Amino acid sequence: MFRSKSSREIMRQMAKRTEKERLDKLKKKEKNRKRANTIAFRMSD
Repeated sequence: MFRSKSSREIMRQMAKRTEKERLDKLKKKEKNRKRANTIAFRMSD
């Protein structure tokens, strides 16, 4: 009983961490895309 509960807690924590990492990656992608767009915009200017 105790072991299953602790493993469930660990699974929940891992899921939270992976979700956070996924969101961080998405944010970084957005930042990189915006930066690339601004650079291309300046070059075309």
